[in-house]
Amino acid sequence: MRSYTSSKGSHFRVGSTKILYLIGDANYCRIYLITGEIVMMSRTLKWYEGRWPSFIRIHKHTLINPTYARSLQLAPRYRENSYVVMDDYASLRIARRRRAFIESELAHLHVEAMA
Repeated sequence: MRSYTSSKGSHFRVGSTKILYLIGDANYCRIYLITGEIVMMSRTLKWYEGRWPSFIRIHKHTLINPTYARSLQLAPRYRENSYVVMDDYASLRIARRRRAFIESELAHLHVEAMA
């Protein structure tokens, strides 16, 4: 369990097992928890990526906890958007250049082909 300071100055304590995914926005991150809470933090995704090496960077703005990934929605061509569907049914876009890596890292998931 680690304690971090949120952007409002209050302390926020959470273990990585309680986090679904993180969305980065410049020097801030929104942390989406399994409880449905969203916490805004004044740290970058790169900072969290270094702290939680088990998390996977699927896009420039997105870091996911693979434990809570539900399925992959893969487009027939690499030029089209593909997505990771999380346990809260959020569809998070996969970066085109990271798609092959994500497919290999999340090979155990159900794959839905997109039309």
